[in-house]
Amino acid sequence: MRVHGTKNKKTPLRDAEEALAKARTGEAMVDPLHVMETIMMHYHTQAFSKKALNKPEAEIDAAMALGLHAAEQCAPYRHRPVSQRSSYLAIQTIRCECWTRLRQTSSRPRL
Repeated sequence: MRVHGTKNKKTPLRDAEEALAKARTGEAMVDPLHVMETIMMHYHTQAFSKKALNKPEAEIDAAMALGLHAAEQCAPYRHRPVSQRSSYLAIQTIRCECWTRLRQTSSRPRL
């Protein structure tokens, strides 16, 4: 006897088959962020391919501009914006760590 609410062994298989059928017909929901990142990578790759093939600079710049536009669109969703105060504190922390390491590793002249 099954506990109420548990699925039959065949149910996950049936669910997977239904999801696969929807994906083949295009009915599946697509993540918009994934689409933007795919477009960004497409234009980025296209720009470097054109650069490797010595194409005109105008074509390379156009592909880079499209990739940059897609990156600007998805960046707020992928990376949290940094406020001025937190960026200042991050820089001060890094500077302090660097000076500490420098003092520890520097050799002082012996008299």
